[in-house]
Amino acid sequence: MDGNITLRHVGGFSFEGIFTFLGEALANTTDPLSSPYLQLARDGSYFSITRDVCLAITNMTADIYTAYEPQGIWNRLVTWKFPLVTLLFNFSRPPFPLRVWTNTSLFMLIHLLGSPITNIASLLHTLSTCQSSATSMQNKLRKIQRQIRSAPERLVNPLARELAYSHSGQTSDRKIASLWKQLSLIQVSYEEWGVKSSKFLGLTLDRLYLDPVPLDGQGPEALSQRKEVLAQIKKAADMLAADRATYVLPIFIAQFVFITSISAAFWRVIGVFPQDGEWTNVEAYSIAMSAPFLYMVPAVFLSAIIGVSQTERSVVRVLNDLGEKLMRVRWEASVAARGDVEDGARGTARDSRVASPASSETAKDESPGSEQWLLPSYVGPPSSPETMTITSTETVEKEQVEVPVVVEEQPIFQRVCHGGIYGWRPEILTARMIRKTWHHVALAAALVVVSVVVASWISWRVPPEGFDCRNAGQAALLAMWLLSFVLDGVFAYYMERWDHLESGKGYWYEAVFIKDFIVGWAAVVMILVVQVGIFNRCDCFSLWGKVPVALPQIPEVAAVLMHRISFEWPAVTFGWIAIELAICALIWWGYRDAFNVYNQEDGGHER
Repeated sequence: MDGNITLRHVGGFSFEGIFTFLGEALANTTDPLSSPYLQLARDGSYFSITRDVCLAITNMTADIYTAYEPQGIWNRLVTWKFPLVTLLFNFSRPPFPLRVWTNTSLFMLIHLLGSPITNIASLLHTLSTCQSSATSMQNKLRKIQRQIRSAPERLVNPLARELAYSHSGQTSDRKIASLWKQLSLIQVSYEEWGVKSSKFLGLTLDRLYLDPVPLDGQGPEALSQRKEVLAQIKKAADMLAADRATYVLPIFIAQFVFITSISAAFWRVIGVFPQDGEWTNVEAYSIAMSAPFLYMVPAVFLSAIIGVSQTERSVVRVLNDLGEKLMRVRWEASVAARGDVEDGARGTARDSRVASPASSETAKDESPGSEQWLLPSYVGPPSSPETMTITSTETVEKEQVEVPVVVEEQPIFQRVCHGGIYGWRPEILTARMIRKTWHHVALAAALVVVSVVVASWISWRVPPEGFDCRNAGQAALLAMWLLSFVLDGVFAYYMERWDHLESGKGYWYEAVFIKDFIVGWAAVVMILVVQVGIFNRCDCFSLWGKVPVALPQIPEVAAVLMHRISFEWPAVTFGWIAIELAICALIWWGYRDAFNVYNQEDGGHER
């Protein structure tokens, strides 16, 4: 009989009050199946009150919630959210002061929260670009090494001997390893300002190692000039590396602290007695609402490998100083032959010339940020179609080479939009680039999507099992991130069409900032309102009335919760983190040359 039960109010949605009413209902009912207040769980393991009774005794409607206890809110923030915040602020950010509200440090934090797919894909593309530069420089130096070994007359050049064979206890591989790291860092630094330098650097290597000695009949002078060039290259690379701060060790520490914090949080929850608003199911839901942000583990790791420039324009001064000093060197061509030994050809220089700025009789590139110089060439098959151009067979062979120069007065947007912000490489989504970068985008999307799937799985497995309010919130979060990625693609499409508009780059940056600001803060606000208790209502513990309200005090529910919080949910959470760390290790191994370029470690061998 249920006649002695009254639907008294229990003061909002409260597990204690509802469980007390449930006890009274069960005590005063001889047939729970026929009770209008009770409903059997889908697996038949327990009875609990219906959703309608829950609304009645809590004096609530479907759209009203009861906030959690303040102490419980704070404990869950400290336990599950603060480790993520710590990880977020360890993300490498360039300190370029644009406008106050579009500062690049703020932009990168907002971009990581508002567009994680584009962010991670951009970091992967940055590593890939540096890796390509490193591979290109290795191949160039290996080719020069083969040319030297195939032509004994080139061993007159002491630098060529050092590059081709062991010298003074230093292997040729070690010499090459040092040089390709230096040149690769110089090349990627130029590219951050939209300036191409591979051709100039390649021809500089040809002049250093393949031109005969002495170029002007004065061996010591010519050799000293070449050594000065190598010294300037090393100095520039060292200064660029000093300007770039990599955070490998701090990030390893931050990752360790993050994992340790999550482990301690699980341990605390497993041992906690349900009191003071700390209920196991609520803790599990808090874990689930943190899991979508686990994509930050690989994102922060990648940003640490790449590092970040510490100054706004010192890179410009270093690069232009290097270019100026290289242009002062008077490269002189001798009458001796220099040809492509690999093809068995021998070329003969027609005359002796000094590299100088293009004369008025010679076509000159008048565009800002570049200057044409004439470097001596030779008759015969060029060593590379990309780096040699025969302009005449009658007179001195002269090749126009664009000496890379960065215009120091240009807007910082020029650097920002060419890769100065490593987590925002908008060109990866343009039509001309997507075929090369799709695998970066796919991996980034997988990291984000699987993080949300892990979160959804945990929420799904909290009794009552099924798609509930928190799954809907996680789906909305993923939808926002996917929409943000699509908008990045739309911006890239239109900016590719307006690529000739220099001012468009600034608008592009600001549009992305506003978009990510909205999406990023929407994600943060969503997490905060969930923490406060927006899902602490009857509907969210009964699958909108499809099942009885799953109270954590019910013995059958408590047993399931304790088993899963002890085994299943830690396994899922740490399993995904372990997979992410394994992916980070594979990325590091695949792009280890890029890592060596950014760190400029001395010595070592190329692979």
